[in-house]
Amino acid sequence: MRLVVDKSAQMVTVYKDDQQVQTFPVCTGKGGHETTPGTYVINVRYDVQTMRGSDYVTPNVPWVSYFNGGQGFHGAPWNPTGIGMGDPVGHGSHGCVNMNVQDAKWIYDNCPQGSLVQVVGSQPGGPVR
Repeated sequence: MRLVVDKSAQMVTVYKDDQQVQTFPVCTGKGGHETTPGTYVINVRYDVQTMRGSDYVTPNVPWVSYFNGGQGFHGAPWNPTGIGMGDPVGHGSHGCVNMNVQDAKWIYDNCPQGSLVQVVGSQPGGPVR
């Protein structure tokens, strides 16, 4: 599996054998915490996890698939506005790819460790949808 996170469009597209199989709306990292462009692999996964950063603690984060250190895909039930609008400026994460819970579960269920992740595009200046 190959997942392409397009920061410009705030979408992730999943490919299997170079055939598009799924596309999801997302909300990536806000300014100062932008999701890092590059090529990675999913290396750690949790069905639920407490996430901690220097200024937050978020318990019970569902369907986590990490690909770049502390950056990964996960369900973000607290951020339907950011995901719906594709607005990392106003509703962005600390670098993770926020997803609707059912979409993050699809990634978790269908994209195993070792799946390729490509983060492309540039940070939008506001909502993209």
